[in-house]
Amino acid sequence: MFNSLIISNLIGIKAGAPPVETLAKLKMSTKTTTPTNGKAETPNATTSTAKIAPITTEVKKDTKPADDLPPVEDRILKINQLFGLVEKHESLLELRKRLKSFKVSTDGTGDSLQLRDSKGNSFNTSNSACIADVLNVLKATIDKKIAEVESQIHF
Repeated sequence: MFNSLIISNLIGIKAGAPPVETLAKLKMSTKTTTPTNGKAETPNATTSTAKIAPITTEVKKDTKPADDLPPVEDRILKINQLFGLVEKHESLLELRKRLKSFKVSTDGTGDSLQLRDSKGNSFNTSNSACIADVLNVLKATIDKKIAEVESQIHF
């Protein structure tokens, strides 16, 4: 029978010493001996041997670098800006859809275009070619704005 002092001496721990990272594990194995005359008999003797196998415990340190996240306020601001850009993108898509559905007549009788400024001045025309040119410029401008907004939407 082993007492704790003998085991402590075997594995190199002094009495009263603080815990160490190397522990010992006792493995017991049983070996059966048979007579050397070659006959199989009932085992008549067993011997036990103790093997001491050192086990080391590793202290795992978190080796991952901390994610460099911006403060919560900055992330919330970014999300709000993203929502604003999405709303702008959706309104531009709707405007482009309405402009594409606009058909200019070829006879010039049913179409008219009216421009009004902030001072109350206005301009009216029913020239189909002029209206078609204005629509083409508006479509190109809307497409350009959509591309600008799409380039700003990233996260």
